Amino acid sequence: KDSNAEEALREAFKVFDRDGNGFLSVEELRHAMQTLDDNQMTNEELDEMVAEVDVNDYHEINYEELITLMTSVPK
Repeated sequence: KDSNAEEALREAFKVFDRDGNGFLSVEELRHAMQTLDDNQMTNEELDEMVAEVDVNDYHEINYEELITLMTSVPK
């Protein structure tokens, strides 16, 4: 794992985590990925990614879990 990549993602997601609770709403995540992703993920790709992580009752995603998913997938 590349801890620099993890830290960069963590810092970037914190910008979009408006209440600082460690979670992003699906819409906040969509906005973050569109802002951060040079390749511009499609909505379908983003939906698939969201489906792979746990979404809580408030439709929020723990971005630490998302960072683990994003940094463990081979490119």
